[in-house]
Amino acid sequence: YRCVRSISQPFSPTKRKKMSKGKNLERIGRIVQEAFRSFPKTVIHSNYKIPNTSGRKREIDILIISEINGYEIKIAIECKDYGRKVSVEKVEAFHGKCQRIKGLNKKAMISSNGFQEDAVNAANDFDIDIFELKDISSEVVLSWIDTRQIKQLYTTMKLEPSTIKIIGD
Repeated sequence: YRCVRSISQPFSPTKRKKMSKGKNLERIGRIVQEAFRSFPKTVIHSNYKIPNTSGRKREIDILIISEINGYEIKIAIECKDYGRKVSVEKVEAFHGKCQRIKGLNKKAMISSNGFQEDAVNAANDFDIDIFELKDISSEVVLSWIDTRQIKQLYTTMKLEPSTIKIIGD
């Protein structure tokens, strides 16, 4: 695996909030790297700009692209480092962004201070996994790729009936 990082801002007292987000993003990036270290076909992007359905680039805080059993898996992670709980509007905005990016298999939001009640409800409705920063570990990250996702990939494939001929002995 390799990690592509683009977080390199000099310290500035006026940019304290951005630096805090950067440090938390780096921490999450390290945890993700640790989780995927045994997945040879994995690329982890930080602050990655990916084109949406209209060709405009949208930024994803962390994008994991991996291959499992010959199938590409894409996981989008949005990180929020606010002094308060994340609002439903932020969850809805992330959902809207992800809807217009093709091929995402999993969406997750990580907050340093939790989520408002309606944000939790919206995340459930939109199939977005939500976590507090303190709860993120390699085990949690690996749980994002589970057998249900792999099974889902197989059930979306259409198999045509075929005939098998055995020739010779």
